[in-house]
Amino acid sequence: MNKMTSENITKMINAMSVEELKERLAAYMQAFECEVIDGELKFGFIDTNGDVIIPCIWTEADNFSDGHARVKDEDGNWYTIDKSGNVISTDDGNEDSE
Repeated sequence: MNKMTSENITKMINAMSVEELKERLAAYMQAFECEVIDGELKFGFIDTNGDVIIPCIWTEADNFSDGHARVKDEDGNWYTIDKSGNVISTDDGNEDSE
């Protein structure tokens, strides 16, 4: 899984409009959306129609694989969620654990 963090996309944000950024990320990630909320980059997920399925509340997010994705909250806690955004498990915080 490829992880997108605010560091990885800062240059894209500065160079593109929000709509262009969403379009490119959606094409690359196939179900990914980001927003700047209160000056912080947040991640969520969209479906193939562009409808928000999981709101932009996560500070980091991995791609979905086998119906699950790892996400990180603003307190630094990692979770595994399903495609509806339900928390399936709490991760140990090790970014390399799957």
